[in-house]
Amino acid sequence: SQASPPAASTGGNSYRDRLQRFYAKYAPEKVSDVDRLLTKYAGKEDMMFVELVRRYGPEPSGGDAGGAGSPSPAAAPAATTPGGAAGNP
Repeated sequence: SQASPPAASTGGNSYRDRLQRFYAKYAPEKVSDVDRLLTKYAGKEDMMFVELVRRYGPEPSGGDAGGAGSPSPAAAPAATTPGGAAGNP
């Protein structure tokens, strides 16, 4: 009956990994609180993430693990149009 860390290490998308990515992006000073929060919200992790998204913004994706310096993909194509190449007559 080892039910204390429910998803502490169940692959790359565990609650712990997700929460670490979330705080690494939005509140790096809180990364050290991850284990405490997972214990506090055990069984209510989805509700915790709903609250985090409401407070900070969209959850970072799995491939966005270190996302500190990666530019937004939406910003890049707009900068590459020289003047009329996008179909501007």
